[in-house]
Amino acid sequence: MSVQWTERDVLAVVEDMRRYGNDTSLVEVKRAAGGLPGLAETMCAFANMPQGGTVILGIDEARNFAVVGVDEPGVLVQGLIDQARSLVQPTPQIEAYPLEVSGAVLVVAEVQALAPTQKPARTHGVPYLRQGDGDYEMKPNDIHMLNVAALNQTERQVYDSAPAPGAAVSDLNESLVKNYVHVARASSRRLASMEEDQLLRVTSVLNGEGVPTIAGLYALGEYPQGALPALGVTAAVRMPRESGERSRNLHHFDGSVAVMLEEIMQWVESNISTVQVYRDDGHLIHRPEFPLSAIREIVANALIHRDMGPDTLGVGKRVEIRITSYGFIVESPGGLRGISQGQLHGPELAKAAVNQRLYEIAKRLRTGEGTPVIEGEGGGMREVFAAMEEWGLPEPKLFDNGTVFRVVLRRVVKAGSLPKAEAAPRLRYDEEQLKSVSRNAPSIVRSLMGGRQLSVAEISQETGLSSTQVRYAMTALMRENVVRMVGSQGDRRTWYRLVD
Repeated sequence: MSVQWTERDVLAVVEDMRRYGNDTSLVEVKRAAGGLPGLAETMCAFANMPQGGTVILGIDEARNFAVVGVDEPGVLVQGLIDQARSLVQPTPQIEAYPLEVSGAVLVVAEVQALAPTQKPARTHGVPYLRQGDGDYEMKPNDIHMLNVAALNQTERQVYDSAPAPGAAVSDLNESLVKNYVHVARASSRRLASMEEDQLLRVTSVLNGEGVPTIAGLYALGEYPQGALPALGVTAAVRMPRESGERSRNLHHFDGSVAVMLEEIMQWVESNISTVQVYRDDGHLIHRPEFPLSAIREIVANALIHRDMGPDTLGVGKRVEIRITSYGFIVESPGGLRGISQGQLHGPELAKAAVNQRLYEIAKRLRTGEGTPVIEGEGGGMREVFAAMEEWGLPEPKLFDNGTVFRVVLRRVVKAGSLPKAEAAPRLRYDEEQLKSVSRNAPSIVRSLMGGRQLSVAEISQETGLSSTQVRYAMTALMRENVVRMVGSQGDRRTWYRLVD
């Protein structure tokens, strides 16, 4: 039996609903003024979720989620149980009980998740799953993913070690392979003595026939999306309905894992808002609305731990990133495997790689700036929670329905209320301060001194940095209002200069 809800629990959920305007993924509220509403689809969907869900009767969404209570809680409790027994097969366990909140009596019904081997639950022969704040009819590939989740680890197919369709060694990026081999040899005495071909095989970059695996192509390929288009990432700023626009700054990212991670972070920094905050010493500063370290961890996790089976990769499901009025959202195909949501941010160190071979390869990947793509310690999401808490932001929302995993960083201020263009310069051209922005920032700033205006190509030529390294550092310098862009992003005629 689970721990029953308390008045404080309900009020916390109600506050969340009032702030963000709808039910949550794991909680459904109903007014129930005219008796018990039809809840078969919702209970069915909750039964198919990894952690179940909760129905609360006596809350009026139309009145800003007012706690109004119900007239006959005992009748509703029995009605919920009867409805589940008669309409949902297999019937999930329902724990329903009355609860007094703010002087009104509500009915709370906790729907327990079915065992993996019992899923999916159906109502009128149709299986449902929770998505966002609603219930939707499951598709065949969703059902297959639940069936796969019910298999023992030894029975599951290992997708990331399968040969990438139509791929050859020539599809790997020579520079990425060279850096990978260097890091791999430095990390292991056994790998240090191996020839390159053998090293690539034993670390699953290549299979026994010398063909790049899906993991190897994704991590080290020049263009992995040629063989597997769904290995790309789509990002966009979703506009409010009243704006007349659906989205803005839509971008499709491609390339290897490390390349996409860098480019996505540049896009994020250009599209999230800037806020004013007071430091402990009383100084007012500008900073991104979300900690970039948290966003980087979330994006890297999505890239590495996305599902690579035929039900996701095979049908074109890719990692999706959205910036909305609600917050920053990253959605990754496939649910959690071998770990629960609670373990992700609990006190105990816990890790479970969905793609074990890709995960091991990724621990040896480096970005253009030389930083690891992932640390490989298994505590990344705990750091996300810690960073949000340190900045005084709401706790991240995690959602897992077995077919998709979503992380949401929620806003506390209206996006765009403090345009970046109005930010005052925060940094002088001090070497150590610049290094704290980006390792390559000092050399870029030196190249722009004396009132010079240079393009990315010219800066790259003068500093010896790659264009990717220049763009990465330039994004950070523009965020700090040290450098200003003259022109538009992506235009070859764009120049950069120091802020006066």
